Amino acid sequence: MYQLHDSIPFATDLKTVKEELEFLRLLVDTDSRSKKNDGVQAVQNHLATRLRSLGFEVRLHAHPTKDSADLLVATLPGSLPFQVTHIGHADSVLGVSSRYRFSLSEGGKIATGPGIADNKGGLLVALRGLEDFVRSHTMRPTLVFVSSPCEETGSIGWHDLFKEIGNASQVLLGFEPSLPNGDIIRCRNGNRWYKIQIKGKPFHAGRFGEPALNAAHEAAMKICELMKLGDEEKRIKVNIGSLKGGDGLYNIICGQTELMLDTRFPCFESRDELHEKITAIIAKSFTHCLISGIASQSLYCLEDDCPPMPLSRDPWGFTDSYLKQLQEIEGQTYRGVSTGGAADINYFSDGRQFCLDGLGPIASGMHTIHEKIDVSSLFTRATALKQFLSHLSFEPHTLTRSQG
Repeated sequence: MYQLHDSIPFATDLKTVKEELEFLRLLVDTDSRSKKNDGVQAVQNHLATRLRSLGFEVRLHAHPTKDSADLLVATLPGSLPFQVTHIGHADSVLGVSSRYRFSLSEGGKIATGPGIADNKGGLLVALRGLEDFVRSHTMRPTLVFVSSPCEETGSIGWHDLFKEIGNASQVLLGFEPSLPNGDIIRCRNGNRWYKIQIKGKPFHAGRFGEPALNAAHEAAMKICELMKLGDEEKRIKVNIGSLKGGDGLYNIICGQTELMLDTRFPCFESRDELHEKITAIIAKSFTHCLISGIASQSLYCLEDDCPPMPLSRDPWGFTDSYLKQLQEIEGQTYRGVSTGGAADINYFSDGRQFCLDGLGPIASGMHTIHEKIDVSSLFTRATALKQFLSHLSFEPHTLTRSQG
């Protein structure tokens, strides 16, 4: 039997808890790794069924190059003059296996499984909160629910549509998991991925007097300079995720290398400053052929360009309102914090909308076989969403479409 977390009170009957955990089991035990399109599509279809039952109009958008399953966008028009968009994703990093699937701890306090925190638990929080809100409120804003099929690989192909939906929204709510201590996310770093290719001139390593230029040496010099650009105090991170080069031989001077560079930044200004420094390092040749004097050649392309989610304006006190409601529900004090990780909500936000993320369950171990959630937080966070949407609806003149 499903036993609820004794220290966190909430008004959810046991029958509902059991039904929702069975739905969560259905999602988690569907293998929806990002490139497993049939599994991702199955999750999207389960979401679509529930949203249609609430009266949402659901559209499934085919990927422009067929690289992923469909994007789900569901809309429920409202009578208030603003739009609230709820953001999650159907794909996961790890897939289901005979040993790794949905499971509950003894007593039912902790649930584990692939993608249970990131992002299937968050999807359930959003669905449960929306259902409770819609069924109890006739006066409400336009509600939009977006579920990406490929967030874990950057949601490539959807960024223009995300921006379009974001421009029409005044409130953006992300359902990535909260931090392990229960804090929610007020701002996120952006990230850029640089693929850097360095071309040298290969030759026999033992011969003298012939032109040669080692691309690995050039890469090492560039890496040393790139690593100096990180600044923890300014929340700027620079990391080489992959380094490849040469022909796998000892006695041939390395003729080409490829670097995959990940950068993280808190604002557009730091992004632009960092980009200028990175491109200067890429353009500079640190090594030259001793015989011919030729320099190495380096090129780059941007594989992903995710903007930051800046700290949003909040003259209405929405953040404090949400945190106060959460404290009353869970009996704990939480904060709205910044984090270095990017998420889909970054693509929706341009600084004009009110944004909150990390509204999914309390979780830990994301992207590992130890991914887990606090079961009670599925329902407390859903209740917090319902109450937050109620608060927005009782203040109908604080937001208008013109603000988007």
